[in-house]
Amino acid sequence: MRDEMAANMPGAIASMGKAGAPFAEKFGASGGSSNLTPSMVAELPDPIKDVILNAYNDGLTPVILLMVPMAIVALLLILPVREEHLKETIS
Repeated sequence: MRDEMAANMPGAIASMGKAGAPFAEKFGASGGSSNLTPSMVAELPDPIKDVILNAYNDGLTPVILLMVPMAIVALLLILPVREEHLKETIS
């Protein structure tokens, strides 16, 4: 995710012209993306926000795609389990 942001961020900052200078310093060599919060992302200009959202989307898609088959396997494993009520006496 960080590599994609690092690759696409210079183009987004350049498209903003002089207004992108403060963001160039923030997202420059140090990265600047390690302490982003949703409220901070919401306040960013659209070109930079798009780069960050696309990086998160591309980073989380494989995780979700791996979780779906695991959820299906878990469902198939739990289906034959029968519910047994707890006993109220010791015997």
